[in-house]
Amino acid sequence: MSVEYNLKPIHQAALAGDAKAVQAELDKGVPVDLPDDVNCTALSIACCDGHLEVVKLVVERKANVDGVPSWTTITGLQYAARNGHAEIVDVLIAAKANVDQKSQGWCAACTVFRLLKVFFRTALMYASHTGHATIVSALLAAKADASMLDLTGKTALQIATAAAHHKVVALLTQASTGAVSASPSAAIPATPTSAAAAAPVPEVCFDLLIH
Repeated sequence: MSVEYNLKPIHQAALAGDAKAVQAELDKGVPVDLPDDVNCTALSIACCDGHLEVVKLVVERKANVDGVPSWTTITGLQYAARNGHAEIVDVLIAAKANVDQKSQGWCAACTVFRLLKVFFRTALMYASHTGHATIVSALLAAKADASMLDLTGKTALQIATAAAHHKVVALLTQASTGAVSASPSAAIPATPTSAAAAAPVPEVCFDLLIH
């Protein structure tokens, strides 16, 4: 997105994936959860853009892993799940991020239609929408609740079915019968449609202001 505003140095460093520069800012006493002009933090920026080392650093420095920037409405875990950053999802799960937290708030850049489509979704719902089966498996192994509903009354399974993500549908169907393996990689079933389901899924930034 091309929104003009002033990034603080810690957020510039997070956006660039420069962990050393982020650490330098933290060592100066900059709060790890300092919001930028649109209330994004270094953690949420790094999670969205896939900067693993920055995520590890700020988590080690006690960033709030469940913090919700008020304009972008999405947690770091939800960003990472939606955008396919599996290693970051693993880091956040290990840091005890709330896997069932829903996106919330409002976004001035969104229409009402978009609000109805994407708000009040969990990380599992976002990963199901974008077809990231490995992340869906990891979230299920972390006891994510597949029965939760988004604002339109859809479950993760219904979201994945509508998007024709067959591997994700298989995982969520297994979850509904209690058959999900404790091992994320082992839980991904082989299906005749696996090649199609593994195809790259375009990132659709429904509600981001800066990324």
